Amino acid sequence: MKGLVYHGPRDVQVTNVDDPTIEKETDALVKITTTNICGSDLHMYEGRTSVEKGKVLGHENLGRVVAVGKAVDRVKMGDWVCLPFNTACGFCKNCERGLTSACLTTNPGSSGAAVARDGARRCSASESVVILYGSGPDALFAAYSAVIKGASQVMIVDRHRERFRLAESIGAIPIDDSRQDPVDVVMKLTEGDGAYKGCECVGWQAHDPAGRQVVEASGVRPLH
Repeated sequence: MKGLVYHGPRDVQVTNVDDPTIEKETDALVKITTTNICGSDLHMYEGRTSVEKGKVLGHENLGRVVAVGKAVDRVKMGDWVCLPFNTACGFCKNCERGLTSACLTTNPGSSGAAVARDGARRCSASESVVILYGSGPDALFAAYSAVIKGASQVMIVDRHRERFRLAESIGAIPIDDSRQDPVDVVMKLTEGDGAYKGCECVGWQAHDPAGRQVVEASGVRPLH
């Protein structure tokens, strides 16, 4: 099969790679039909994060199941599945308690399987004023989760106005921090109380109020 192979910063190539196989009884093989680029891919491509040469890049995709291991009972051959970047085994201690973002199997020793919308669920958004920084897919999912959980107000701070339409469609209040002070807006909307819960959904590459990337503003230059 063909895969997108990492050879170094700004050097990726579509080449032939080994076909995947069922390695564990809990595995499933998916024939990918649709995929996209994530910011995580760009961090590696631009040399911001380390990754070994020869790594096949790609995640967040859609496809059809073509094989399953003997222990797989929730999906079967022919099923269409969507694969987000946050994965969880479903059977470890944390997964059984509902803490899938801290899956012990996916990323042992850390909660690296976390996702913003799970952060919204765990912050007990019910009847709370929730503010989210960022308006990308994770922020919008987190905002929608907060709305579903019954938050009294959900606000999204960003400066990408083309995304604000989506924020408004799910009941969130967009705040453009390039045009107004978000603190002043939040305090006005809450009659001086402020927000009770918050989610940071920007990550890399974040910008300071002047529009400079945070890594550059702090004196650290990205690799070129």
